[in-house]
Amino acid sequence: MENMDKKYHFKEVKEPHLGNLILGSKTVEGRLYEPFSVWTEIKIGDYLVMFPNRYNMCINCHMFEVIGLYRADTFADLYRIFGEKLLPGIKTVDDCINLYYTVGYNDSCTIKEYIEKRKNDEKKYGVIGVEVKYLRPYSIQM
Repeated sequence: MENMDKKYHFKEVKEPHLGNLILGSKTVEGRLYEPFSVWTEIKIGDYLVMFPNRYNMCINCHMFEVIGLYRADTFADLYRIFGEKLLPGIKTVDDCINLYYTVGYNDSCTIKEYIEKRKNDEKKYGVIGVEVKYLRPYSIQM
């Protein structure tokens, strides 16, 4: 049984990234280190429950233990440290940056505006790499 003193954090992670975390080919989740986000509250030893769809988070949840936290100035810096443990299949820093600058894009603005916002947020807040160890599927009790 998990230690109840540890915090549980719930976060959406899209495929194929969630599947790669479960398989262990990806061991580090990279995110902007934005104020008031889950990513600024996580501590080593906490549990991270990840799911692929925020609209139905009761399905396909998986539990991970946080085993490392790494702050960096940019996604490129994180990639230089972790390489494919951050993004399996991504072979270059440029491909890493392109992925991180476009992830989460929707049609609320132009892609150019979205990328500029992501670049500005990265410069303003920095990024975090959250190293995790897969524990098991997680069931949310209703």
